[in-house]
Amino acid sequence: MRLLLDAHVSLRIVGAALEAHGHDVRGIGREPGLDGLQDEEVLALAVADDRILVTGDVRDFVPLLRRWGREGRPHAGCILVSRTAERQQPALASAVVSLLAARPEVGAWSNVVIFVPHWTHGG
Repeated sequence: MRLLLDAHVSLRIVGAALEAHGHDVRGIGREPGLDGLQDEEVLALAVADDRILVTGDVRDFVPLLRRWGREGRPHAGCILVSRTAERQQPALASAVVSLLAARPEVGAWSNVVIFVPHWTHGG
């Protein structure tokens, strides 16, 4: 799968785990030109690059995704995660890897939004 990790998700831990499972990972924190993008720009980048967005910015992305849905604007999928401490990032990585394994076809993620609650990843 092709994924875009928002700035709230650890590239070092989550990104590395996803790459180890064969996923193509791009991260906001990895590319200097992407720092400072607004939420809508992050979602638009994920769409343009056909990537599932993984973000811990639930508060801002839920209304944004709802608005896009009302407007009929598609996206490649979004995994919303509770913001976690650094020590919880490995469990978060496992949760995302499991979600991707459960939906292995790229098309199965089109316009899908999944929330990974805090308790699911070791909180």
